[in-house]
Amino acid sequence: MPLHAMRVLAATIALLAQPGTAPRTPPRASEPSLSSLLKRSGSDKANHHAYDVVYEGLFAPFRDRPIRMLEIGVEDGHSLDVWSKYFASGSKIFGLAYNNTLKENLRDNVTIFHGSQGDASVLDRLVGAGNFSIIIDDGSHLPSHQWNTFQTLWNTVTPGGVYVVEDIETNYWSKNAVVYGYPLRHEKNAMDDFKRLVDTQVNAEFSRGVDDTDMQWIQFYKNCIIIKKHGLGHSKRTYRWARSRLPAEALRTASSIHAFQGKSHASRVDVEAHSERKLN
Repeated sequence: MPLHAMRVLAATIALLAQPGTAPRTPPRASEPSLSSLLKRSGSDKANHHAYDVVYEGLFAPFRDRPIRMLEIGVEDGHSLDVWSKYFASGSKIFGLAYNNTLKENLRDNVTIFHGSQGDASVLDRLVGAGNFSIIIDDGSHLPSHQWNTFQTLWNTVTPGGVYVVEDIETNYWSKNAVVYGYPLRHEKNAMDDFKRLVDTQVNAEFSRGVDDTDMQWIQFYKNCIIIKKHGLGHSKRTYRWARSRLPAEALRTASSIHAFQGKSHASRVDVEAHSERKLN
């Protein structure tokens, strides 16, 4: 083997030996892909929205260990059934249903809550069911609900977890439009709030001089937003050029702007007492 090739091989082996860099074990031949499960299920996540293109890689790191996942908006339960099949045995899948009755039996690791995400007491029950590695908001699609639900549930996302907002298209609709019976007449575009997180949270170190947030990144895809929480190893960090290169106004404001901590809630509630389960 040429000397250059040997050096490249040695460097690759050394890199893979470092903690946290080992590749995920490829799925067994008998393991279906997430995309194939979604397409067969009848869920519009793959067949209409093409979210599977994003979710395949996003959710793969969570597949091989038991997780807790919440999906707001369940319709006929197609995607809930997919999550219960896709994620590892022992995973707990939660769904919030509003004004609909599931038309199929769900697996015994699926718990269904009933109510509107616009109801603070319902959101408090979801807070009590945490903590979640993954949250997907596929609920009312009402912009105010999307933003308020995120504010409320972000604290229930575990370190390294992700929060997904689907169907952000309604933020661009006419004020005369209606979504699931909700008029948009007095709705504010929530996209402005989510975009602002790039400055106030993800890039807080440069906009305020200190990284004291738990938000690692936010990505905007076609018709969805994905927000990633820092892992356990993340620590507070002060910008090295804060005093010499940031505008004075940013430093004065920093003391009055705190990390995005969401809203305060009542203590954890008994999940089983406030939910309904459908078993096979």
